[in-house]
Amino acid sequence: MATPTRRFGFRNRQLGNCAECRVKTRTTPGRAQRLLWAAGAMLTTASCTPAAKDGAQAVGSEVPVIYVDRRIETLDSGRNEYRAGYEQGLAACIEGGRPTAPLGKEQVELIGTARWQLWVAPGRRAVRQEAWSYRFGTGLDICNFSLDVIGDHSYYDETQSVRLDLSTNERTISTPDAPLATGPAHAPDAQYLALVRKEGYTGPIKRMVAGQPCDEWRSPWGATTCIWSGGTQWGFTTQPDDQFMEMEGVDLHRIVLQAEPAAASIGDRLSTEKFSLNAPLDLDRMLPTLATKGGQ
Repeated sequence: MATPTRRFGFRNRQLGNCAECRVKTRTTPGRAQRLLWAAGAMLTTASCTPAAKDGAQAVGSEVPVIYVDRRIETLDSGRNEYRAGYEQGLAACIEGGRPTAPLGKEQVELIGTARWQLWVAPGRRAVRQEAWSYRFGTGLDICNFSLDVIGDHSYYDETQSVRLDLSTNERTISTPDAPLATGPAHAPDAQYLALVRKEGYTGPIKRMVAGQPCDEWRSPWGATTCIWSGGTQWGFTTQPDDQFMEMEGVDLHRIVLQAEPAAASIGDRLSTEKFSLNAPLDLDRMLPTLATKGGQ
């Protein structure tokens, strides 16, 4: 039996340089015109951290302590295919009379899911991205299942960048190549919103998720995304984008609090487990630590 492979899209977000300021390059129907508009708007800025428009501020020393813990599950018409694959493999092992070592219940629940943790504080940023799959054994032990975790934990402050690969536990420490910044922060532009609505997106609907306000947008095919709207004064945008996709990685400018794929489609469901604002900073958890079977 071949071990299933999941394409986890962990992107090492460079918090300390202009990579954060680049326009994302997804290609979806009707998106080209919006990309051209966004690129033109960004060319008018002088650097990666210009003065923000419409009263918003770029994220800087005024930003409060923020912690967001989110869970993501990849679904195909509402079904977790990765978990279903494990269950089918386990059933085949048992029916075939092979010696079998199944995963524990909590481990099975992690299959086909990811966890994103984001810390923001004055002078510090950290992102931890974990995703879980499973693996068959080899040879006579082919039915000895194990849980796999991949991802990374990156921490940045004004003096260092630390990245831990959660698959290999390899740690990389370097000096930031630029001051901490999360890029320009603009309120949604009327022209941009007009383009979004022309493509068939509807919104925003004001909602509350995990005790925080968010703007929900619905795609033409029925996927919904709710973007945190409580941080515009610190540089977090509410500008709508395409359907949420885990493979794009954590966006430091735009915090999605809830996302639901359209029915009868393949997509990623996102839910926010915890959102804390101005709580005491847990530096021990913010700093990279080794991967665990159930997450940090």
